[in-house]
Amino acid sequence: MIQTRGAVDAWTGNGDPVPGWPARWADPDDYQYADPGNSAPVVGDVDGDRRPDVVFTSRSGRSNSRLYLLSRDGVLLKGFPKEIRGCDARAPAIADIDLDGRNQILIGSAAWDDVGGMMDSLWVYDLGGPAHGRIEWGQVGGDARHRYVYPVPPP
Repeated sequence: MIQTRGAVDAWTGNGDPVPGWPARWADPDDYQYADPGNSAPVVGDVDGDRRPDVVFTSRSGRSNSRLYLLSRDGVLLKGFPKEIRGCDARAPAIADIDLDGRNQILIGSAAWDDVGGMMDSLWVYDLGGPAHGRIEWGQVGGDARHRYVYPVPPP
């Protein structure tokens, strides 16, 4: 899966495009909303439907970002994108940080503090709902060691 200016592309393990992808999320000529900035897609169930979702951010103007959530079919979920004001959001991560059986979306950033400069910030989104399914690719590089390897279960 790769995030480009205005789209997210996905392929199967043998290199074939995944049906329904690429998912277009912005006009690639609209720099204000199509710039992926420092983002990369992460994959895991964050809405409780037990199916993988695709989470990523983009720049939204000069000092804002947007959080996007796509279904496994490449469809933008209701309530998204969400505007994150006054920050340059980084690549999101997915984790169950409060161990309640539901995965949260985490986004690190440097945010403008309205006083004298930038401060490190962490946004956490918990979409609630029933117990969530697996985290497929929870952070940049896939895991804490950033190996960029997707473990394939044995046949």
